[in-house]
Amino acid sequence: LIQLVEDEGKPFPLASNAILNDIYVDDICSGSDDVTSALRLQRELVDLLDLGGFSLRKWSSNHSSLLHAVPADHLNTPLTFSTADHSLKILGIQYDPSNDVFSFSIQPRPIRVTKRGVLSEIGRIYDPLGWVTPLSFYAKHLMQLLWIKGLDWDEVLPPDILKLWNDFVTEIPVLSNVRIPRLIPVTDSTVNKLFGFCDASEKGYSAVLYVTTRIHNVVQPHLLKAKSRVSPLKTLSIPRLELSGAQLLSQLVVSVQPFIQRARIESIQLFTDSTIVISWLRTPPHKLKTFVANRVVDILTVTSPQQWHHVSSSKNPADPASRGLLGDELVKCQLWWTGPDFICEPFTGNCTNKIISSSEYIEELKPQSVDSLHVSTNRRYLLDVLEKYSSLSRAQKVFAYILRFLHNRFCERKDRSIGPLTPKQIQESNLFLIRLTQWNAFRSEINSLKKGSALDSPLRHLSPFIDKDGLLRVGGRLGRAKLPFSSKHPLIIPHNSHYAKMLCDYFHVITLHGGPRVTAALLNRQYWIPSIRKLLRMRIHRCLRCYLPNAEAVTPKMSELPEARIEGQRAFLDVSIDYGGPYTIRESLRRNAPKSKCYLAV
Repeated sequence: LIQLVEDEGKPFPLASNAILNDIYVDDICSGSDDVTSALRLQRELVDLLDLGGFSLRKWSSNHSSLLHAVPADHLNTPLTFSTADHSLKILGIQYDPSNDVFSFSIQPRPIRVTKRGVLSEIGRIYDPLGWVTPLSFYAKHLMQLLWIKGLDWDEVLPPDILKLWNDFVTEIPVLSNVRIPRLIPVTDSTVNKLFGFCDASEKGYSAVLYVTTRIHNVVQPHLLKAKSRVSPLKTLSIPRLELSGAQLLSQLVVSVQPFIQRARIESIQLFTDSTIVISWLRTPPHKLKTFVANRVVDILTVTSPQQWHHVSSSKNPADPASRGLLGDELVKCQLWWTGPDFICEPFTGNCTNKIISSSEYIEELKPQSVDSLHVSTNRRYLLDVLEKYSSLSRAQKVFAYILRFLHNRFCERKDRSIGPLTPKQIQESNLFLIRLTQWNAFRSEINSLKKGSALDSPLRHLSPFIDKDGLLRVGGRLGRAKLPFSSKHPLIIPHNSHYAKMLCDYFHVITLHGGPRVTAALLNRQYWIPSIRKLLRMRIHRCLRCYLPNAEAVTPKMSELPEARIEGQRAFLDVSIDYGGPYTIRESLRRNAPKSKCYLAV
């Protein structure tokens, strides 16, 4: 048939589209918005298929004018299920052309009530779109109970399960009262929206889709498709089952993509009554454990977190499908057939980015090795990396790139940081280096402060405290002073740390190579380093730019004294003379006295 469309289908656009999109095995189930278009489609189908040697049979329609030109032997023979109803089967489902509705009519057969017989009867319920999912879920759960009991295929059911089966069989004929309209009026002039719901219970989980159409300000809901699954034998928590239900709902959305495109759905809104599931969907998958992360990724591949909303259990139509209903209960369950009332009203949404930090949510989070710039492992390695650099500015940039890499590694692509480093990233890198240095030197003091214990440390006279960034600061008595916070409570830096040495070098440079006093005055505005003057004198002494201008000239070693100067003898026995110059002298004391050059002999 596809080859026929490719070869001969160009003159028959309506027939080609019907064959490609509206055919199931050897049945073509198609239609049009008006009788004229339907007649044209009928003619094109006949002409196109005649070119391939195919003769159409089993014609049926909800409009009699479309069947006038069809020979009687080409019409479909209706299957009568009751005296008042003349239906035919289409894709295994009963269809009443006169009323244009789908229906169900299942009459129980006398069977021997064993696992084999029960499965045979349940298999007679053919419901590809899941319209009677609550009833079929009841049957699925019943079969699961038989497997859990470990019954043989021809073993009679125990009394407790037999009662459940009898209740089920007794109410199956009630399904004959169900009428599902075939037509969902989606046209260019209608406003069409898709609503999905999912739920879970200890028995299983389910999902259901509804489409609403607005015509002349009248909104009509239509049950589109549903599906359910029983819980696995391995016990899962309710939140995990709820997440599985959300995954099933996302799969339903994918399965109706052709309908979404043809109906030009304006918006898709999805609902669950589990706030934990919504929180998981708003959490980066890499932070979640494998079971939850895999399902969150599957869901977010086809939907977005903004499409998911919370609904109360009383308004969730997927709730009965996750617990199971008998025939009479299903027929009377208006919530299932039409959905909650609010889908027919203007939808404003209740989407929120707030994450519910419940115990069930926290249980599914992975232990974080890197958290808020805190490094829980390999701190010693990072300190070794820091000691490779002598410039504070360079070290800050290197660690800023390291932190950027960690951020980009675990965030979504749209949130990644690229381009030159920003001042904020440099500042975060500096805080990270301080935190790393303090952890290495004051680990016990930090732990004691976090526990509220008394300090047994030389730092206790500084009244230290931990600020909001987790950094150790001086307490002191300047809390009411009109000074910057960093001046009132400077950061405590260990005297013998590599960071303290780089800090002293940095402030020495920005003070234009000032001395210890000037450098210490500027440095103490933000940092408190014990024995700062001693450390600064040592670092300034090693400053090459300061050392060269102030270097002392080398004094040559003097020769041995001559013999005449060390032996005792009368005066002027040995006489020496030395010559020096030139020297500039003024000839008088006048201000404008001329100057001349002279030499000196001694």
